[in-house]
Amino acid sequence: MKQIRHIPTKYFKVIHILGKFVGVVFIVYGVILAIQGLSLSLSLYRMFPLIIGFALGGFVFYTGERAGEFIESGKSDVAAIDEMCKFISWFLISLGLLILLFIVSYILYLLL
Repeated sequence: MKQIRHIPTKYFKVIHILGKFVGVVFIVYGVILAIQGLSLSLSLYRMFPLIIGFALGGFVFYTGERAGEFIESGKSDVAAIDEMCKFISWFLISLGLLILLFIVSYILYLLL
């Protein structure tokens, strides 16, 4: 706990601002991709970018929100840091699985 209190507040402010901004950008990008996909054909497969955008954007957005809660609590709310770490870890796990899925699908595309 002592180590967290010695981290300057400006780092958490940057996480707060950029986390919320990048989260919204992910969500908007997912919506734009879904709209482009729906204009080609109506299928649930075309909604996949929307689901990914909402999930990844939500993880990043809530990471930024929890950093803001930690700042507002005067660096005393350890639960906010735990939540922040949980959301960013879910983001990284999801991103890693998506990269793995894209690599496997590309290899299958080349083989078939």
